[in-house]
Amino acid sequence: MRLKTISFTCLLLAGLGQLTGIATEVPANLVGVAKFPSPKVFTDKVMSVARVIQPGQQTEMLPLFLLGGFGYPNYPGISETDNVSVFFLDSGSVQPSIVILGKVGEESPLRQTLQTMQWAMEDRDGWLLLSQDPKAFKLIENLDALVAINAEKADFDVTARFYLGKENVKQWAWQFKQMIAEAYTPTSDDESKPLEIAKQQRFVDLAAQMAENLNWFEIGIDLSAETITIGSGAEAIANTPEGILFSSSAGGDIPVGKLISSDGMMSYQSAISVDAIMAYNDVLVERASKMTGEKGKAWLVEYAKMMKDYAKMSDGTSAGRMGFSEDLPEVAAVYGGKFTNKAVLDMSSIAYNKLAPELFENVSLFKDLGMDYTFTLNKEAGKVGDIRVYSLTTVIKMDPEDPTVPGVVPEMTEQEQVSYFAVVNEMLISTASMSEMKKLVANVQAGEPVAKNVASQFKAEKGAAFQYVINMADYASFGLDAAAEASPEMKEWADAMNKLKEANLAPATGAITVGDNRLKSSLSLSVPSIAKVAQVVQEIQAKQAMEQMKQQQEQEATEQPASSEPM
Repeated sequence: MRLKTISFTCLLLAGLGQLTGIATEVPANLVGVAKFPSPKVFTDKVMSVARVIQPGQQTEMLPLFLLGGFGYPNYPGISETDNVSVFFLDSGSVQPSIVILGKVGEESPLRQTLQTMQWAMEDRDGWLLLSQDPKAFKLIENLDALVAINAEKADFDVTARFYLGKENVKQWAWQFKQMIAEAYTPTSDDESKPLEIAKQQRFVDLAAQMAENLNWFEIGIDLSAETITIGSGAEAIANTPEGILFSSSAGGDIPVGKLISSDGMMSYQSAISVDAIMAYNDVLVERASKMTGEKGKAWLVEYAKMMKDYAKMSDGTSAGRMGFSEDLPEVAAVYGGKFTNKAVLDMSSIAYNKLAPELFENVSLFKDLGMDYTFTLNKEAGKVGDIRVYSLTTVIKMDPEDPTVPGVVPEMTEQEQVSYFAVVNEMLISTASMSEMKKLVANVQAGEPVAKNVASQFKAEKGAAFQYVINMADYASFGLDAAAEASPEMKEWADAMNKLKEANLAPATGAITVGDNRLKSSLSLSVPSIAKVAQVVQEIQAKQAMEQMKQQQEQEATEQPASSEPM
């Protein structure tokens, strides 16, 4: 009776924790957990998606064949309301021990199936524990804590959560640094490698300082017949720099989003707290300054000054779009605030005449890839009416003889990208072409909402730091027209994907949100739209398979020796 009372109290506290913010106790040896809804609920969700994407008898029979021995489709004796969790417990060895927790009755056929598969089982306080190693059960000293974690409401239908903590982070950081040292083992003719190792390892140390202030990181997925949502999230320790950042204000109405069209492959809008970003930026600069030499410190001082200059002008809002025309980028964006020409030019001069060249010159990642970047800032790129337009030309050179650059061919050894920017009505605007700049200047000067504007694509949600929409038809067909010109085999794919533009595919939508010490990102895809794309792919694959079979038969017929004539 005492154990049942403790278990009930633990579950009650877990439920109250969802309302009051009380954190559920996490056992010290718990490394991670993968949480699922009950088997019936989970397989019902999976099948609701499968029936839309691939309807037919084969889809209906496959789970029966795979899961029939576990009780599919109704799973008799297994709770339909309780979650099932897979716990990863620190056992002191390299690999964690795995224990599965579920509410399974004595009459469930699952027990017989698992016994046949030689799984270890243990019943505790109405819960069934499963493991392939019976010693793992001894690692569970507080079952009530695991039951409470299992009962917690998750952000996704299926969630994999990894608990961090300083000790785990230190161990992982040490392993990453060892991997870097092994990858950069110096040779007798290369004395610079020890310095490169130290640089790479400092990046690991910087990332570890961030991770130490996180309680957990998770990935997850939601399933329904209408939508699949994939996402990730993290919870920071309250009052740490990361916790303060994850609790900052974000979202709301974004006026600049009404001034720019959403036409293109992707459109987005953002609203963040400039003060919160700058406070965290100061923390990162301070942390990095302790890990670098005098040259690095001087770079960070210039970088911090530039960011403070930008923060004085920005109100934290922006909106933009990205697309392609004849495989050339069409990019446009508007940034809200109180920008001036002089301040923008001064900031750009520091960024592209000093900071960026020094960064690309000294960071080994870019040098190892054989890439050389040059930046040219043009303060007199042109005018739109009385609006001065500036440009930035970025040239990327790659060495085709360098074996560290995968897939580089001579015609790809130099790429040039030009972006244009201007200040209009104290807003900063940027585009990838002068023609786009003229349109955007006119929109901002008019100050009226444009047709199909970016803001109309979204709801003004509190906490939404970044929201985006992806045109799935444009995304599916991107690059295929150019590929079709280079390879006739790709023409069929290009034609089919271009036809999808007439199929009214629902857009993919995504967001990054902050609040209550948590950061969350998500991307939602329409299941009926996935089904349309899958159908086109299957039709092309079937057609190509038939053509290959026909060609093979014709080849075999021509190679077959002529039959000898009768005597």
